[in-house]
Parts: sequence; structure tokens; C-alpha cells
Amino acid sequence: EINSTTLAQQMKQELEARGLTPIDFAMSSETDVQPMVELACRKCDVILAPTDNTVASTISAITAITVKNKKPLIVSDN
Repeated sequence: EINSTTLAQQMKQELEARGLTPIDFAMSSETDVQPMVELACRKCDVILAPTDNTVASTISAITAITVKNKKPLIVSDN
């Protein structure tokens, strides 16, 4: 989605400006969620989720995976 791509780019720029190293992980469907979030948990200290329909519809699964892996999850939408 163009809105999530734009927001992810803004997040990346802000993180880099603060000396942090962002890593992008893309999900194009709900079937991508579990493996991609598991991979992100292995490679990152914190998970940031932009506003996105796939994220919104699978937020329970994303939350369960990040909790299981003891990783903070920061979302862009209530």
C-alpha cells in the first residue's frame, strides 16, 4: 500500500537521523505475517509497524509473536 510505504520511508529517515539502523521487512499478504515477524524478531531490537491494512487485520498475530519473542512492538495507529 502506498500509505504504508510512505510512512515506512518516513520512519526509516527518522531512525537514521537518530543514528539507528532500520531494517525493512515487507508483507504483501496475511500468509507472510508469521514468517516475516518471526524473522524481524530475530534480527531487530524493536518492531515498528506502519499503518497498513495487512498489519491492522493481523495485529493479534503480530502482537502474539512479538510478545513470545520478548520484543517491543510500536504501531502507528490505535
